[in-house]
Amino acid sequence: MKIEWSEKTIYMDGDFYDYANPEHNTYRYCLGYKGQNPLVIIGLNPSTADNSKPDPTMKRVIGFTESNGFESFLMINLYPLRTPSPKVLKEKGFDETIHSINLKKIDSYLAKIDNPTILLAFGTQISKINFLKICFKDIAGICKKYKPRWTYLEKTKYGHPKHPLYISGELKLSPFDIESYIKTF
Repeated sequence: MKIEWSEKTIYMDGDFYDYANPEHNTYRYCLGYKGQNPLVIIGLNPSTADNSKPDPTMKRVIGFTESNGFESFLMINLYPLRTPSPKVLKEKGFDETIHSINLKKIDSYLAKIDNPTILLAFGTQISKINFLKICFKDIAGICKKYKPRWTYLEKTKYGHPKHPLYISGELKLSPFDIESYIKTF
């Protein structure tokens, strides 16, 4: 199935597509493509993609989704602050309220998906911005109750699942040992 980006096919109105503050585009909790058999991707943070136009990361996500036999996808993030620069995440810092909202929304999204396959794709920034490790542990805890199949495409030299922009080609998903990874924190 070919994923074509348009407002009609992107999850919207509480059926996944979800901004906290749409008039300012401050936070995006998820973005996805409607269809069966979704690939759930956990990224770092949302950048510029919206329901009218994908950004470079989302274009790569679409490619990985299609090449791995999934018909749709749901992109969630370690932290929902919209910015193309991870430096801004560090500057703005951690907001417990926003993190709690993100966790609740992730839980509600995953509750709608049977046997989710989760692709980890956030890169090395998790080790550079301390609160992201907390975010990941909390998100992983929620995901575990849905018994997901944890996957990745490539790892960094430090063992983190690579960000989609730094992966070459259309790779196949590989199993990811979530328990061992969390122990490295």
